Amino acid sequence: MLGRQQLSDAYQKANIGDVDAQLMVGRHYYQQGDIYQAKSYLERASDKGNKDAQFELAKLLIEEYEKSVSKTVCYQYQYQYGCFGDQTNLSKVIELCQKASDQGVAEARAALQPDSKSYKLIAQYAEQHRDKTMMFHLGYMHNAGKYVPCDVDKAVVWYRKAADLGCDSSANSLGCIYYNRGDHKLAFQCFEKAARGWNTYARCNLGEMYQEGEGTTKDLRRAEQCYREAIAVKRDYASPYYRLGQVYEVWLKEAGSPRQYSYEYSCKERHRSQMLENYQEAARLGHTSSQSCLGVIYYQDQKYPDAAKYFGQAIEKDVTAQYYWAKMHDLGQGVQKNPDIAFTYYQKTAQAGNKDAQYELGCKYETRRDWVLAFEWFLKASTNNTLARQKLDRPENTVAKYNKLYLVLDKDMAQLRRHLQLMKAIGYTEFCDPRLFIRALTRTPDPATGEARFERLEFVGDRVLNLVAADIIEQRAAGTLRVDQLNFAFRKLTENHGILCVIAREIRLGEYLIDEHIQSGQPVSENMLADAMEAIMAAVYRDIGFDATRAIVANLFQPHIGPVLREAEQQQKPLVATQVVAPPSPASQPPKVPVPKLASAAAASDGPPSPRTRRIFCSLTRHTTGEEFEAVVKQSSNVNCRNEGKKGDTPLMTLLRRRDKLKSPEISKIEILVRHGALWQATNKQGQTAEAVLREKHKEHVSRFMSST
Repeated sequence: MLGRQQLSDAYQKANIGDVDAQLMVGRHYYQQGDIYQAKSYLERASDKGNKDAQFELAKLLIEEYEKSVSKTVCYQYQYQYGCFGDQTNLSKVIELCQKASDQGVAEARAALQPDSKSYKLIAQYAEQHRDKTMMFHLGYMHNAGKYVPCDVDKAVVWYRKAADLGCDSSANSLGCIYYNRGDHKLAFQCFEKAARGWNTYARCNLGEMYQEGEGTTKDLRRAEQCYREAIAVKRDYASPYYRLGQVYEVWLKEAGSPRQYSYEYSCKERHRSQMLENYQEAARLGHTSSQSCLGVIYYQDQKYPDAAKYFGQAIEKDVTAQYYWAKMHDLGQGVQKNPDIAFTYYQKTAQAGNKDAQYELGCKYETRRDWVLAFEWFLKASTNNTLARQKLDRPENTVAKYNKLYLVLDKDMAQLRRHLQLMKAIGYTEFCDPRLFIRALTRTPDPATGEARFERLEFVGDRVLNLVAADIIEQRAAGTLRVDQLNFAFRKLTENHGILCVIAREIRLGEYLIDEHIQSGQPVSENMLADAMEAIMAAVYRDIGFDATRAIVANLFQPHIGPVLREAEQQQKPLVATQVVAPPSPASQPPKVPVPKLASAAAASDGPPSPRTRRIFCSLTRHTTGEEFEAVVKQSSNVNCRNEGKKGDTPLMTLLRRRDKLKSPEISKIEILVRHGALWQATNKQGQTAEAVLREKHKEHVSRFMSST
């Protein structure tokens, strides 16, 4: 409650237009029961946009209507203080609540909810008094989901009731709902009903139905008539101008074909002028599609400045305008050439789904040699662009090779990007037959042969790597190293797969191997990495030949060759006896006494392996057959000789250390060595026996080998 002085001050301010004072005075009079004065001041404040006044006035109207319905207020009082039983006031309640809700008054939004007291009162009044305007407002609220949750079914109910009472706007809105649901015949009937009342939007929608032949027979003359009637009713509505321009554009394109309508084809220039006239009027009213259409027409006529003018107006909203804007800046047509602007708008348009823009963007990335993005955009454009399909189909194109890999990987773009990273690390990304590359990574067995899919490639890759390594070492040495030093460098590069494993780990090869054991969480061994590297080199060799493969291998080995050659230079020249001693005569030689072989010798020979013995170690790391290996062993002078490594392992130890799991070729070679005198108790330089290595790495084979000895 306001005091007398406060009320006097507020009253003076309210009379000179102070909104807050008007709200204060209105509330005071309402509390005093002076409804007429309260309504007067609240209306003045709400008309000036005061959200609190709008909601207070809405509450006042609702309360007074409730009193009038319950007949607690005499009719003379209702008439004197604003006729609260009149539908005008409840229609204003909806309007006031909507305005207050738009300004953030939560109570106003709550008053419009379907379960609120005010909403139920308004709905009850609308039905009892057959108020089509209030029904339309209720239908709009539910259809648009504004102020209340979106419920199209409830909107249809209110729109139908209002349309039956002759509300043209409700009939038009009901037709739009039916059209969106795909019921074109019912939509046509609603538009036709609304158009009888000269509803501009309904006549425009009816013209579209005639133009497209939806819900009725296609009739361009009737469509033209509907559009002209809509323009006559509302001249500042752009849509009928645009649609009328489309009708004339269709007639212009059909000129010269068998004539359906004789007068439409009487003058081709008349259709063109009317098309341009309507498009220009719609463009003047801000219709984006009309601006874009005019830009395309002028661009095709090579009137580039005019095209740039209209494309510039539509560029913010229209995808076609954005594409042509990019093209004109790319080629310098009507505007100054600017590749950066062209690229930016090609990106926007391509992301919006324009196939021509996607092709152009692919060409831009192809020029920049960004093959992955180029392939990605060509792939998207290929569904509706012939040039993009040709890019993907021509074998000489790099993107076509990426397309083959994409198909091999079951059209998985993420896997394509992932495998291309590995290819880049190797140094070769353009496989003509990407199946070779995937096969080199696959360790799962082939059901037809039982062999792992990579094994045959590994067999070839081992030979390719050995040949390339020997060639690289010899050329890098350039005659500065002796043959024995070259042999040392070759062994350092190729034996025990040490450097291959280092390279494999650098390029993270283990993450790409396809093997059920690896996928189940088992670690990747060095032998698996080395085998995969050999298989990949074989795949590269099969795809592009030896010379290119040599360059790739040389690049991978580049950081390791220098240290190996420097280490080889430090190797001493082996001593060679220069004194010639005559052989003793047979008479002076003592008689030969046969010495039996000791099967339990405790140590292996400490001397360096002879050339024939060294062949055993070479045969261990190569894919030799059992017969070939046995022939090498027979020619060897000592099968228990130590190698030249730090550990000084015997051939038997070398075989046992080669793999984490022995396969049949290794088992057969072990049996051959044992059969020709290889000792399980022979020790290496560290004093470890072959039997200890067997028990440490291959416990499952102990009973097999030790029982045989």
